Amino acid sequence: MNVCLLLLAVVSATVVQTWAEGVLFEPRSNTDTCTLDTGGTGRCVDVRECPPVAETIGVKMPVLCGFNDKYPIVCCPIPVDVVAEPSLDYSPPHVSFDCGVTFDRTVPLSYALGFTSDSNGKILRPGHNLTGLSFPGLLTGLTPGVIPTGVIPSRLPTGLTPGGRFQKRSLAPVNTRPPIDPDRPVVGGKTSNINAWPWMALLGEKKKNETITWFCAGALINEYWVLTAYHCFLFEDINIVRLGEHDYNTASDEAVPKDYTIDKVVLHPEFKFPASYHDLALVKLDRQVIIQGHIRPVCLPWGEDTKTQLEGQKVTLTGWGNTAYGGSRSSALQEVEVTVFPTPECEKSYSDLRDYPFNWPRGLGDEVMCAGDKAGGRDACQGDSGGPIVTKDSSNSYTLAGIVSYGYGCGKKKYPGLYVNVRHLPYLSWIKSIAFK
Repeated sequence: MNVCLLLLAVVSATVVQTWAEGVLFEPRSNTDTCTLDTGGTGRCVDVRECPPVAETIGVKMPVLCGFNDKYPIVCCPIPVDVVAEPSLDYSPPHVSFDCGVTFDRTVPLSYALGFTSDSNGKILRPGHNLTGLSFPGLLTGLTPGVIPTGVIPSRLPTGLTPGGRFQKRSLAPVNTRPPIDPDRPVVGGKTSNINAWPWMALLGEKKKNETITWFCAGALINEYWVLTAYHCFLFEDINIVRLGEHDYNTASDEAVPKDYTIDKVVLHPEFKFPASYHDLALVKLDRQVIIQGHIRPVCLPWGEDTKTQLEGQKVTLTGWGNTAYGGSRSSALQEVEVTVFPTPECEKSYSDLRDYPFNWPRGLGDEVMCAGDKAGGRDACQGDSGGPIVTKDSSNSYTLAGIVSYGYGCGKKKYPGLYVNVRHLPYLSWIKSIAFK
């Protein structure tokens, strides 16, 4: 493993140095033919127009034809034939619960515990008539797409984390939690009301001595499955999920958290580290969740909801992350409103970063959502990875819009956070094929 990581570092450094120094040889036209490392014939194109090469940069050194400004022109395989994409099913599944229900104030404990699900076979978002295998080179010896319990990849160097949204947070033994800490808002946010966001999940590792370290957040999407970020599983041995929590450092509030072990983890099959595309994972819990007022799934944007335009709209981010980059951590759930920006605006800023060609070799596309604050100061931060951003509709139901994935610092003016866009149709189809079959 150490040898593999060393080779990866050398290859990555070579490409970065090459880009930093500019053209080291006479560039060829982006219409010229070239010879692939396999001996076959390719065509010289901008790396952003060649997904087979773009998604392996940092793992495999590309054959270079030259440079176009700061982007390399690479030797790209010529498609032999076009394979039709499989049809995507993102129609609303039938479920037996109301989703996206939350409250503007603290829910009385007696009400929360007595709020049970119905059995009328309602479709997600009741009241609405609504008419995707290979692993990155660093994850070896695993079945494509699925990580069984107990063989989640061990930790990797923290320098490899995509965008710095990931951070350890230790928790004392669950039966000796200290008193509540003072309110400490996330970047630009505030402490949430207890039971206000009932789909929120904490993901962590429980040791034999009963101590728990929390790494990431997630969102409950039905009675068995939590949606979170793929990169959470690159670094730590996550084996526990907590639902219904408010402040993980106190037992004196009205929260009634429940812990679940993990039955299996399904990773998005197209994620290829160090690129940041397709940063999604589905976590199946060891037993069925009893849906109540304080533990309830968020809605997903099925069917016609995928057409809702979010640019310029306010969305709500929730999590237990840092209050500032490298700053203090919040044990109490935080919330903040951010604005969804046009993706090209964010690409203009992020493309100036040195690591951008590695993290986003094809640029920012429809699979990415960009959200933050024009003036800065409102953002996700370290420890928020995998958590949700949600939108509110006219019926006061909340729908998942994105998953915390990537960012540069926290709350920087020019760099809003980057989220996995859950409205991307291939993502919805993938989620449905696994969690709603």
